[in-house]
Amino acid sequence: MTQPFKPSHCPYEDCESHLTNTFEYSCFGRYRRKCDGRLIPRFTCHSCVKTFSTQTFRVDYRLKKPRLTEPIFNGLVSKVSLRKLAEALKVRRPTIERRLSLYGDHCR
Repeated sequence: MTQPFKPSHCPYEDCESHLTNTFEYSCFGRYRRKCDGRLIPRFTCHSCVKTFSTQTFRVDYRLKKPRLTEPIFNGLVSKVSLRKLAEALKVRRPTIERRLSLYGDHCR
């Protein structure tokens, strides 16, 4: 069984609790994700009173097609060219290029 999500810090950089060790939050309901219909829990930061969800901390945050995350990553790791990968997944090459940049930022 998976452990419940427990954020370690506020995702907003301008929040004072983002840099301190004292981070308090509470549950703020949930919403249904458009791309796959899953229920995603929401939280609110007690310091800045802004809301965020478990999705905020994921690599595929704000992506329209999160189902492509794994196939693109696997293709890039397997040394498939960007053009062939785009052709195989039926997307445009700039889509693959943006994901490559996203993965690089995430790894940093």
